[in-house]
Amino acid sequence: MDAEKALREAFERLKSNTPKILPKGSKISNTNIAKEAGIQSRSALRKDRYPILCLEIDEYKIKEKQEKEAKNNSAKRKVRTLKQRLRDAELQAERLQNICDAQQELIEHLRDEISDFQKNVSKPPHIQ
Repeated sequence: MDAEKALREAFERLKSNTPKILPKGSKISNTNIAKEAGIQSRSALRKDRYPILCLEIDEYKIKEKQEKEAKNNSAKRKVRTLKQRLRDAELQAERLQNICDAQQELIEHLRDEISDFQKNVSKPPHIQ
């Protein structure tokens, strides 16, 4: 088999996570592609020998890195959104507690007024 063809097939197997030699989930690197192709030399996949294949590998790595960063950024935005929602809920709870406290004060004031009124009503008027 042609060495470049073997390297390309190994690259495709690693991309699809279906390697024959390396364990699944192996990192895509020039060394691992050469190992997966059954080539023992670590420097078998060099840019001067296989420039187009090496460019394809580099492009794939860049794309994978960008996708991973995008996924991480999305997760960070979700966390930020959840933190903001928590802050908003805490502020709303504080506002509601202030309203409840003010209403309780009003209720106590009105009870005092009712009590004072009842005391005045139950006293007989002074006759002179």
